Amino acid sequence: MDMMWIKKSGIINVQKDAGSGHPLGNVVLDFFENSQNDREQLIVLAFFTDHFSSGRGWNAFEQLCASTDDLLEVRIFGESAELWLHRSSVGEPFSWRIASEENVPADSIIESCQILDIDSTYRPEGDPVDEFGARKLRTIVGGYYSLPVRADERYVRIISYLVYDKNGTARAADYRICGFGKEAQAWNS
Repeated sequence: MDMMWIKKSGIINVQKDAGSGHPLGNVVLDFFENSQNDREQLIVLAFFTDHFSSGRGWNAFEQLCASTDDLLEVRIFGESAELWLHRSSVGEPFSWRIASEENVPADSIIESCQILDIDSTYRPEGDPVDEFGARKLRTIVGGYYSLPVRADERYVRIISYLVYDKNGTARAADYRICGFGKEAQAWNS
């Protein structure tokens, strides 16, 4: 299976590879430094055993992921690429990969826009943000969460990467998040 979208990948043993001063090692620092996007505009989504947090930029990453004790997954992304670090349980090493559409044929990519679950009638006083600068939002059914979206952003852009079996049947083998936007058609030009 040819996974042309994976530009780099590896494994991080948190205890061994902490030489960069951060528990996740140099992989994240290199991604921020070599990103084609403004490093302070890169979006960070962090999934822990008991909660989800998000923010924008290096400072948000450092605050969100200062401890990896209960961290299971981190996605750091912009328009041009995504770094995904993940593990199935606490105490295990992190697998990681950097995905990008660069040099990937069009028939191996599907772009989609999905509507974020944001209650547009929710109007808190001011524009409240959490400690990482992410907007506090309410779902249509009343749950609360935070995302680093602007007030007018209602969509998330997803790119799915396809592989084909010997019969030519396609299946999505991986995906990456590209960003948030105001309108679904803004990316379909």
